[in-house]
Amino acid sequence: MTIRPTTQPVLDEASLALVLSSFHEYNLADTCINNYFRNLNTQTMLSMQAKFLAHALGGAKLNHKIMSMNHRHLKLQDHHFDAVMNNLHKALKDHDLTEAEINHVLIAAEGTRDSMLGRTTRRIVSSDFD
Repeated sequence: MTIRPTTQPVLDEASLALVLSSFHEYNLADTCINNYFRNLNTQTMLSMQAKFLAHALGGAKLNHKIMSMNHRHLKLQDHHFDAVMNNLHKALKDHDLTEAEINHVLIAAEGTRDSMLGRTTRRIVSSDFD
């Protein structure tokens, strides 16, 4: 199976598994966030991260409401999300993705920040600038 988004980044299943493995290892080693990952079933975590990465690469949409409900009890803050983003960036770089591919994934990941942190996303309208 190859994940092909409407834009360029492409990861085959084997490459996706390698990136996810590295990402998971970075999260476990990161003292800022490892307590959120230590006691989780690794297969379940990798499955969730695979769905997320597939979304980031142009695959199926994520349900932000469910994501928010599933993470609310963790009381995550921006610095936790920043650590995850940093670890994702390192994992992507480790596996020779281009800067354009890495940026594509990171932009998609950033789009989940509010959901992961349990914040409601407020739509910006033109009257906000009057």
